[in-house]
Amino acid sequence: MQLLLVVVGAIAVTAVANRKGLQPSLVVVMLAAAISFVPGLPRLSCRRR
Repeated sequence: MQLLLVVVGAIAVTAVANRKGLQPSLVVVMLAAAISFVPGLPRLSCRRR
């Protein structure tokens, strides 16, 4: 479910960036950096099996 939300979010950000004439990859990186500073969000981690 979380992966689906990430994919839908990336598609939405890409569509908005293209409409504004910005590079989608740069917008995704800027949003991810900004979201990383929001307090109270759960920390995501990758577990190796």
